[in-house]
Amino acid sequence: MNDVDVINQRLEDFYGREIDGRPRYRVVWSTSQIETRIGEFNEFYGPIYLRTFKGVKQLPKYPFDKDRWVVEKLMYVKNEEILSEMPGSYEPFYIAKDSEGGFLPLNWKVVDYVVAFAEAKPVGIKLTDKDWKAEEQREIEAEAAYFEDELADKGRSSLFAFENSVFVDSTKRF
Repeated sequence: MNDVDVINQRLEDFYGREIDGRPRYRVVWSTSQIETRIGEFNEFYGPIYLRTFKGVKQLPKYPFDKDRWVVEKLMYVKNEEILSEMPGSYEPFYIAKDSEGGFLPLNWKVVDYVVAFAEAKPVGIKLTDKDWKAEEQREIEAEAAYFEDELADKGRSSLFAFENSVFVDSTKRF
């Protein structure tokens, strides 16, 4: 297995697949990606304009980012211009290039960090249902402790409205 295969396998292992069986994320080489699009296209012979063509055409997916590694995410957004056999398409999520647009090599730590940040998960750690439930219970207990302290200090919750307002007794008549 080469590096890209290893990284794609790790992405699948850590971040899973969608219901249709396709991985949620993948790494691809930008120059190898082609899309089938419907639209209106200008055709040229070198610098000479020939005609405008309406129809279906296969085009490079990343014409402005050639020879770069791209992390793509499977998205189920309807795009009338893209023809696809399956619903959804892989959309660019991160293009590995430096601040000047130069090439950056493929690196698992960078890919994992970028995807984990988007997923709001700890990097390199796959959490189980038990871990998620324990974390949720810790958050509930911390919130309960906070409000218990508030009640002990002030005699009421800080969420109680009109803390410094003067209340009018509605039973008294003016």
